[in-house]
Amino acid sequence: MRLIHACLFLTLAMPAHADAVTDALDAARAAYDVGDLRGALASTGEATKAMQGQQTEAFAAFLPDAPEGWTKTINPDMAAGMAMIGGGAGVEAIYQGAEKSFTVTLLADSPMIEGMLPMFADKATMAMMGTVTELAGQSFIGSGETEAMTVVGGKIMLTASGADITVMKPVLENIDYAGLSALVAPQ
Repeated sequence: MRLIHACLFLTLAMPAHADAVTDALDAARAAYDVGDLRGALASTGEATKAMQGQQTEAFAAFLPDAPEGWTKTINPDMAAGMAMIGGGAGVEAIYQGAEKSFTVTLLADSPMIEGMLPMFADKATMAMMGTVTELAGQSFIGSGETEAMTVVGGKIMLTASGADITVMKPVLENIDYAGLSALVAPQ
């Protein structure tokens, strides 16, 4: 009976592992505590990758369903290419219609966004960069008729490309920009 109580006590006393992030952070801390810097760095990298995956999933939830008669496909390879542009998190959806398709991309925590912020500082600057279109309370810069770009919450770059803005409009107008902005707001 004592053995059963001891096992029960140990089971209840052990912390529950919530997910891959906490497991990797716990492993990093354990490795660091014994002086294994290589192991600590590897585990920290695993935690970072898992958190970026969670962030990507959160962003994907903000990409609206496809309009009737269209399909939406999330591009699984988009996140892998983030390191090539300085890091960050992102998600890309491809909307496919009978004869047209377009892509909507969300990119966050990338050094590239910092360089783009001045373009979105005011309407005059935006107008010098291209055609300005207002959709759902967001100012988009367009280069030609098949690309539109905006920054949401000062931290997320949204790009839509591949079709005329009138074709992309139903998707762009159904994005919850306030919710997306709150996702990256400081807590």
